[in-house]
Amino acid sequence: MSLHSPTARLTPVDTVETPPCGPIPDCLAPDLPAMIAVKESAHFPNQNADGASIPPESMHPTPAKSAYACGPAPDSPGSATTGRWPQSRSAPAVPLVSVLMLAYNHEEHIEKSIQSILDQQTSFPFELLIGEDCSKDRTREIAARFARDFPDRVRLITSETNVGMHANGRRLEEAFRGQYVAYCEGDDYWHATDKLERQIRFLEEHPEHVMVHSDYRMHFVDTDRITGRVLGPKAGLRDSDAYNELLFGRRIVGTLTACLRANALRQVLASAPECYDPRFLMGDTQRWFEIARLGRIHYMPEVLATRRILAESATRSCNPARVLRFTRSAKDVLDHYAAKYPADPAAVRCARLRSIRAVLQRAYVAYDIATADAMVAEARSLGLSIGTQARLEWLGTKHRWTRPVVKPALALLRLYTRVRRRASILISQPTGA
Repeated sequence: MSLHSPTARLTPVDTVETPPCGPIPDCLAPDLPAMIAVKESAHFPNQNADGASIPPESMHPTPAKSAYACGPAPDSPGSATTGRWPQSRSAPAVPLVSVLMLAYNHEEHIEKSIQSILDQQTSFPFELLIGEDCSKDRTREIAARFARDFPDRVRLITSETNVGMHANGRRLEEAFRGQYVAYCEGDDYWHATDKLERQIRFLEEHPEHVMVHSDYRMHFVDTDRITGRVLGPKAGLRDSDAYNELLFGRRIVGTLTACLRANALRQVLASAPECYDPRFLMGDTQRWFEIARLGRIHYMPEVLATRRILAESATRSCNPARVLRFTRSAKDVLDHYAAKYPADPAAVRCARLRSIRAVLQRAYVAYDIATADAMVAEARSLGLSIGTQARLEWLGTKHRWTRPVVKPALALLRLYTRVRRRASILISQPTGA
């Protein structure tokens, strides 16, 4: 199938075949913030309207060592490994893929992020749209330089005032031109130079699929340590049951790995106001739930991208109250989608239990007694057993004098959980060379 063929109109899935569900405790391992795979350096102000688009200057790019590393060479049409796609300064090719990049205070990381997109080896043209939201550092200056040097592939969209995360993402999603959309935020990067080629090839060959995502690794910036992989093989995922798997926590979508059909995204954005709802501090999770209603979602076990973990972020912060606030918002999203569409009752039960446990964990760290009591009361009203770890966290939050006992008990329990999870992964892996 040609990589330039048009995609079919999408309609919601009428019925979803649900596989037998395992016991609820098996689905409690993923932490809610990790499941949501939120952006590490997200900021939350949502004042002002969408900013005006500032087009990049028109000038010839300065030759660079890595320039035009994406696509087939004129003497090798269609080759994704040896050349680059034909380009014209006067009439740039219409992109098949649009890569959207949110950028805010990413001065230390954005150059590598942008370059990792330009280094993609593809057999088709693509564009990179950078939404720069009035950073307080040199992020805009760096992004503008790439827009000047690569006017046929990089577009900078910004404004004179900060518009906030939701509005910044919205103006990118209103400006892209491709038939497919991928995401990479300003402090992440794609280390696999064939990421786009693999994912677009799959979507072109499988018209019943609306999205594909992959495994990824994490780069802890403070220690410069890079993990091998985050998700693993994920055996047993069913492309036709992505909605329930998202509720269960079995399917985790890293935004930096997602690639989807543009008509599916437009259909979701036009019909689901949750995607831009300022009540929710994240925007990607809503999209994945809505898109899962339109068709199949495929998981690639290959590690294709790297997510940077910063010392201060939405889910990793020195401010426990800030992390708790975000986790409560994540719970609101999960609870919303547990009720919005028909789903497996076991998946709904699991989603509510996981979200309660995640908030309890953050309330324990933040010493928020009111929140901890509210979560326990909600679990009781739903007839849910929160488990040993959550009970210990509730006890340690409600009575501070119990902390000297609760803290080591929790440490031992988490160690046991990690060992059991690791043993399960090793047992499930095939033996031999």
